[in-house]
Amino acid sequence: MQIFFTLPLAVYLTHFLDPIQGQRGTIQILIATIIGSGTLTFLTLVIVYYVIAVAGAGSAMDKMVVSLLYTPVCGFQGAISGMLVAVKQAIPESEVKVFNRMRFKVKLLPFAFVLVLSIIAFISGHVLKYIPFVLYGTYCAWFYLRYFHSMPDSGLRGDPSEQFDFASFFPDRLQPAVGMIAFQCHKLFRVAAWTPQSNSVATGADDEGSVESNSVEATRRR
Repeated sequence: MQIFFTLPLAVYLTHFLDPIQGQRGTIQILIATIIGSGTLTFLTLVIVYYVIAVAGAGSAMDKMVVSLLYTPVCGFQGAISGMLVAVKQAIPESEVKVFNRMRFKVKLLPFAFVLVLSIIAFISGHVLKYIPFVLYGTYCAWFYLRYFHSMPDSGLRGDPSEQFDFASFFPDRLQPAVGMIAFQCHKLFRVAAWTPQSNSVATGADDEGSVESNSVEATRRR
């Protein structure tokens, strides 16, 4: 049933991203997102399976173990999440209208998608079937675009702009708290060693100031 929702949305988002990222860039984003979200979802389910199996015996536990072992878990939700992240990167301040009434900015689309699908997953009882794909798809797409993807219009690798930091995916009221947590994780895992500023490649730009100005110009052109 979900294919009737995800397939048209995927076609529309791909058609939207192609002029911005190019066919090759769109495919790279999809591959990075699908492989990342699929691998992390698989590892998560394996860990949950072994935790439940070791937790103890009982009819409820046995049913959960059997369900995890034999229920097919697959979906295109991670790819949809990744494409929404790419759209947010391209036009974060643009607005979309939902049901001809509600208006909100494109930068909140990934957050709204995760929230809505999480609610649906809890109501339908398919938490492990949907939520890992959506969460990991969103994060993997952001991580890839933030640090590795080469933008066709600027020649830079990654996106160091403030409009695309991790906290920007959350509503304004939550951004300070999320930003503090993200900063601590940034220090803990020493991400500064391969930030976009240090890995970016731009013709005629050899210092940090030139890279930053090129990044601002790329953001303005998008």
